[in-house]
Order: sequence, then structure tokens, then C-alpha cells
Amino acid sequence: RRQRQMCIRDRRNTVPQSLSQSGTILLVLGVQLLLAPAAPALDGGTLRLATLNGWQAFEVISAGDDPAGDGFSHSMPGNFDGAGAWLVEPTTLRVQVNHEIGDALVSEVDLDLAALQAAIHNVISGGTTGGVTFVLSARQAYDRWSDDGGMTFTATSDTSNTSFSRFCSGQAYAPDTFGIDRGFVDHVYMMGEEFAGTDRLFAIDSVNRDLYQLSGTAGSAPGGMGGIPFDSYENVALVDTGETDHVALLLSPDGGTQTMRLYIGEKGKDASGLPSSSFLARNGLAYG
Repeated sequence: RRQRQMCIRDRRNTVPQSLSQSGTILLVLGVQLLLAPAAPALDGGTLRLATLNGWQAFEVISAGDDPAGDGFSHSMPGNFDGAGAWLVEPTTLRVQVNHEIGDALVSEVDLDLAALQAAIHNVISGGTTGGVTFVLSARQAYDRWSDDGGMTFTATSDTSNTSFSRFCSGQAYAPDTFGIDRGFVDHVYMMGEEFAGTDRLFAIDSVNRDLYQLSGTAGSAPGGMGGIPFDSYENVALVDTGETDHVALLLSPDGGTQTMRLYIGEKGKDASGLPSSSFLARNGLAYG
């Protein structure tokens, strides 16, 4: 499939079958399936998506778009897949979205929240966004990445010096995900490679814009199978442990082993099991 357009949609009645498989986190994000590229247009441009049963939708950003004046040179790749969103500040909603392509990356799109809400209101009441401008910027979602648990980093602003493949489903998680001190400590975005041969799980420190490889770097706590494995990840979901000292991840590959596993990570420990306050250790992603 070729996914080229990120949309906002409003549900009036039932979910149309054509949209029922789209990912959802904070924003309801849709994608269009196209046989050929279409001209890019930001901020509610020509909608290339058929809606049914009273649903309304408008475009946020499409493949090929590079918002003018944002200070970044980032033409949005296609094949949108996993996505997440979080409030950077009360006025800005940041969307992180995977590109499931051979030379994969994650994009970051900042939206003016008040303008976006105005566009939603306009579509509900009048059928169009009313010409409201709400896309502030688009760029790669990380400035550097580490394949050794944060011991060293490689600076990166595009795919010229990285080699990731087919980032699939993704999720954004807020601090204290399930209550005070339960779940992650920081804003974390997670995604994996759905490709036999690389098969890595990754996490982004969304505030500091650092990308970490988890597969093969997380230390192995006693009683388990060895840290975070390599596999063909379709989805990784954070699960509530009911307490504050551990995190739990449901690892779901749709290729590779095709075996669902549960990772239990110990907060506050590095890959050797020693006390640490690093990003990975704080969030239980360094040892488990």
C-alpha cells in the first residue's frame, strides 16, 4: 500500500470500513491509499480520501510537503504508518509519524493547537477548514541516535547516515502513563522495524530528540530470555504493571518469530543492573 496523506477526521456516526484500520493516539489519523502521487497541499488542502456514514475529514500534511518558513528542509516521505502525539506546550501539538519504507525514519510535525481546533470546528459547522493555517513545521523527529544504550551518539538530520527499515506501528506515551510513578517517567515514542534482517526495536526520548536502539542493547535480568530481542515488530504496547518499580511491554511481531513476548523492565538500572538515572534506565528500558 502507498500511504500519502495524514488527515483529521470527525466521527458523526459509525466508523467507515475504509478507515477502521487507521492508528489512533490523541489525534485520529487517517491515511489515503493512492496509486500515483498527488500534488502536496498543507492545512486542509484537497482531500484525497473518501469518507462515509457522516464522517468528515481534512488534510494535515501529505507526502512531499515541506512547510515554508519553518527553518527545516524536510520533504515529508510517504508510507505513513504508526503515529503518536503529545503537547509540547499548551499551544503546540506535536505529531510523530513513522514512514514504513526501506530507508525509514520518523517525522515530527508541529501543529498550532488553537488553529487546529478552529479548523476542526469549521469543518464540523461548515464543511471546510475556512483557510485556517495550523501546520507550524515538519522535520525528522530526532537529532541523534545511539546503538549502544546511550554510550555514544551519531548526529543525524536525515537518512543520509542512517539505515533503518520499515518502521511500523508506533505509540507515544506520557510520563506517569498509568498514574503517579506507574509506566514511563518521560515522554517516550516507540516503534520497531517490520523487516526480517534488521528487526530492531527503538525508543525516542521525545523531549531531548534522541533515538535509542533497544534490541541487543538492553541488559538481561535473571529469569528472562535476555533483554529486548531482535524481531520483526508490528507493534509494542506498554502495559500497566500495577506498581512503580517496573514497566511491561507486550512485544508483537507479525514476521520473524511470530511469537508474542512480555518484557519486564526494572526502572533505575543500567544494562549491567547497576543504579542509573539515564533516560533508558529511568524508563525501565535498559535492564529487564
